[in-house]
Amino acid sequence: MSEGSQNLSNKGTNYSGSNISEEMATIDELANTIDGYLNIPGTNRTILSNQIKRVKRQIRRKYNNLQTDLTNEQQRRYNAEAERDLRQTELRNTEADLNLMIITYSGEVKERRRWYYSYKDKHRHVINLQRDKFTLHLLLQRYKKQLNTCRTENGLLEYNRDRIFDRYEKWKNKTKDERQITLNQNQNILNLQQQNLALQNNNQQNRIMATNQLPTYSGDENLEEFLAQFRAEVEARGINVADGAGAPAGRDVGKGLLRGCMRGRLLEWYDENITTKQNFELCNLLDNTGQATIQLVAGRTAVQIGNQAINQANGRAGDEIIPLRANANPWNEDWSIAGGRPTNDPVNAPNANNGQTVVVAGIRFGQAVWLLKTHSPPIEEETRALIYGSLVQGDNSVEEFVRRVKHAGRILGYRDEDLRRKFLDGLVPEWLEKAEDIGEDMTFGDLTKD
Repeated sequence: MSEGSQNLSNKGTNYSGSNISEEMATIDELANTIDGYLNIPGTNRTILSNQIKRVKRQIRRKYNNLQTDLTNEQQRRYNAEAERDLRQTELRNTEADLNLMIITYSGEVKERRRWYYSYKDKHRHVINLQRDKFTLHLLLQRYKKQLNTCRTENGLLEYNRDRIFDRYEKWKNKTKDERQITLNQNQNILNLQQQNLALQNNNQQNRIMATNQLPTYSGDENLEEFLAQFRAEVEARGINVADGAGAPAGRDVGKGLLRGCMRGRLLEWYDENITTKQNFELCNLLDNTGQATIQLVAGRTAVQIGNQAINQANGRAGDEIIPLRANANPWNEDWSIAGGRPTNDPVNAPNANNGQTVVVAGIRFGQAVWLLKTHSPPIEEETRALIYGSLVQGDNSVEEFVRRVKHAGRILGYRDEDLRRKFLDGLVPEWLEKAEDIGEDMTFGDLTKD
């Protein structure tokens, strides 16, 4: 080997291994050193130069590869850190999902418990609904029974409707204007004032002042008891309420005393329906009877009266339509068949032949008592209650309830079987059981007999 080669070899040896590592910090510095060596004129040999250049290129290539590997290693490091961050994020998300699942599970447990108790509540509700269904079934049966009752009473309601319509037509066809009615009412009030003045100067009034005080009636008291007490007082004072003679007449005195007993809404009703009315209309009797007075009509037969008797009076004899004094005293007259009612229409005689209903002059004491018994507000409330099934025993005794049913039924013209049904429907349960046990096949009259 030549000296140059030996030197180069030595230098190569010096530049290799640990010496290169010690003297040069990087491969790039080694390559630069070799470039400097090759530029020395004494060592410029072509072959050696090519080898060294080839080695240099390899060194540079390795350097570039190392740079690339370093870059890749850094990239892998960055990727590993990113992967680590991603895994940490996934871990946190997983922990959050786990917490959410725990919360969801707890919610599901609570929801399951809620649905369980809801099912128990619904089960109880279903039982209650079944009980209510059975109750409604019983009520339905009762309502069906009441519906059948209402249907049977439909005829009565239609009759009342026709009667009201007839009254409306009569009112519509009146020829007297309201001013004349007002004048008549004022005149009637003036007459009553004169009668009261005459009463103060009459010997009968002196006896009245010396006796017990008259009973009062406001509608809350028992009507029959009131009338019994009132009758006893009137008779004790020597007043003949059937007497039409004298000034004032006994029946007018009786009407005045009866009005003095009224209180509250009964006084208003009495003044509106009796005090301010001048005459008495017979709605079921027409004026082509051929008789001048109703007393003469009372003596006619049903055939003789014929079609002049309408509605309830049709086919009835005269003494059934007109309560004669010989057959009925003023305390128990019955004008229901005649269809009596107070009015301010002018008098229309039974033989007037106007095709209208009969209107008699004045309102007698017996007619006033009959109106009080049948058309006063408490009585009309009882009859409506009997019609619609709301008349019940309540706290009343059985005797009082029987009296109320009989009285309302008599006014409405109910048959015995209708009264029996209404009576049983209104009894309290304990009395109803007793009545059904002892009188299942008995009539109302036998069932309520003392």
